[in-house]
Amino acid sequence: MSTPSSPHSPSPPLQPILIIGAGIVGLSTSLFLAHHHIPSIIIERHARPSIHPRSRSVNARTMELYSRIGIAEQVRDAGRNMRATGGIYQGASLREVVGGLKRRGKVEGKAKEGKEEEEKGIAAWLLSSLSPTTGLFVTQDQLETVLIHIAQSRGVEIRFSTTCLASTLSQTSTAVTVTLQDNLTNTTTQLHTPYLVACDGASSPLRSALGIPMVGPGKLGRMINILFSASLGDFVRGREFSLCWVERVGVIVDENNNEEKEVEVKGLFASIDNSSKWVFQLLVPPSDSDSDSDFDINPDEYRRIQAIYTPEYCHKLLEIALGFPADEDLALEVISVLPWEPSVRVAARMSDGRVFLAGDAAHQMPPWAGQGANTGVGDAWSLAWRIAYMLRWAGKEAGGKSKLLEMYAKEREPVGAKAVAISQDAADERGVICTGKNLRNAVRVLGRLRYMSGHGYGCGGSGGVGQRGDDRGEGWLGGWSWRGWSLGSVGVGMDGRAGMRCPHVWVREGDGKGERERKSVLEVLGKRFVVLAGEDGEQWVAGVKEVGRELGVWIDVYRVGGKGDLVCGRGEWENAVGITRQGALLVRPDDVVVCRWRRGVSDSKGEITRGMRIGLCLD
Repeated sequence: MSTPSSPHSPSPPLQPILIIGAGIVGLSTSLFLAHHHIPSIIIERHARPSIHPRSRSVNARTMELYSRIGIAEQVRDAGRNMRATGGIYQGASLREVVGGLKRRGKVEGKAKEGKEEEEKGIAAWLLSSLSPTTGLFVTQDQLETVLIHIAQSRGVEIRFSTTCLASTLSQTSTAVTVTLQDNLTNTTTQLHTPYLVACDGASSPLRSALGIPMVGPGKLGRMINILFSASLGDFVRGREFSLCWVERVGVIVDENNNEEKEVEVKGLFASIDNSSKWVFQLLVPPSDSDSDSDFDINPDEYRRIQAIYTPEYCHKLLEIALGFPADEDLALEVISVLPWEPSVRVAARMSDGRVFLAGDAAHQMPPWAGQGANTGVGDAWSLAWRIAYMLRWAGKEAGGKSKLLEMYAKEREPVGAKAVAISQDAADERGVICTGKNLRNAVRVLGRLRYMSGHGYGCGGSGGVGQRGDDRGEGWLGGWSWRGWSLGSVGVGMDGRAGMRCPHVWVREGDGKGERERKSVLEVLGKRFVVLAGEDGEQWVAGVKEVGRELGVWIDVYRVGGKGDLVCGRGEWENAVGITRQGALLVRPDDVVVCRWRRGVSDSKGEITRGMRIGLCLD
């Protein structure tokens, strides 16, 4: 059972945290803050969410976080139309590529279905030691709609058609002040907040106002995001694809002078609902890219590209790329056209006083490795608990000495840089996904695998977790004899070491009279510091109570193993995290291991105090 370390006492009402940007990252930030009972206000300059499905995947780590706050099923339901989404292909046209694929499922009989289920079962078994859940395809517009509804139902105030005037930003040692403008009435109001989170996108006016530069290669190329509808459901059914790169030469007629013009169309089809809605990412040829300046720096260049790629012109290019006969009615309609630039850059720093950057405001990357939005959600999860602790802890002596919020940038900046590097590795020099089936690309894919689920990133060396010397009692073999040989341990490094996410093990709550429903050990994490001891780790329970009272924070403690508060197979927990039955882990509210004690200790109170001071950044 959970053992709270200190009595609960009522807290005074808190001022809302101000979040700029109602995209996936801003909405996730508000929900993670609400998970810690911290109010927030989201400011969004647009009148409504974007209709462009710019990202299409949520990885397993993000789904763990959404599961923790009770919204995983709504997110999965939002992506239900994309469940059949298949692989990545290339060819001359969509008709040629998809038409050449064999249909899956009942079209080919039960034997094929059985083989597919067997393959899925093997993959699920391999991944089950890594996470209690799996990632999925769901488009950005679908996900944002769900997150907005949930956030509002949980008391988050979202102000659309409102601009944060970045030039008015000022801050003191206790608050941030900005002016907000209602875009419909042009009226302005001033708002004070304890902390401000800038999730205002790649062009981030707030980042610019703070004078934080972006570093890195910059833009790789230019593309046009063409959102369109077409009756392709019957054509792709049973052979659904995820991405399809096409290169095709065609002829279009200039309506102004009735002259024919030969054009080469290069781009990437992406499925949205596997029925009627699709996206074509058109590569802008060098002949149309007269300027090297970024859209963010030169808005006139954006407008020039927009004037070339009108919906009517994009319609003609789509006809070439699709490759269907002219007499076949696809009910093709261009819904929206959005020029964009695949870019590789990171913010020189992710915080300035009481203002924090998250998502694209902090790191920009090509979308092909699926790291962009997921990395931003990770930023939000890492930041929310720190803000909650500092607000609840602010009146206490230790709270004034903590560098907890300073560690946000120190931990997330290397993660963002790594995600950008992984994403750049998945793209060519034009910013387009590498689809070639060759040894070089195969090696690249293998190098990215440990990060694709979102679990390969760590924060060791940040100061907020224990270092090598804090991994106590590993013996003269350097810990190799303790290592669990699972995918989480060998493939990702999640074996109980400090700086990585706590390993996942299936457990049941034991109450002495029976067993409850199975759940992941991760489900007891997420709000407080937690000590997870081996089944014979009674000594840690008493130590936790004393330390919690002294530091004025809640610490939970569980004994995990063949007996205890959380029951699993005998030795399963100890093997997964590399401890004896008397050892323990100390885990932060963001699931990151602070310290690991391989064996029992003579002074559990002293060791927990040391671990908590590390975790709370008091040393």
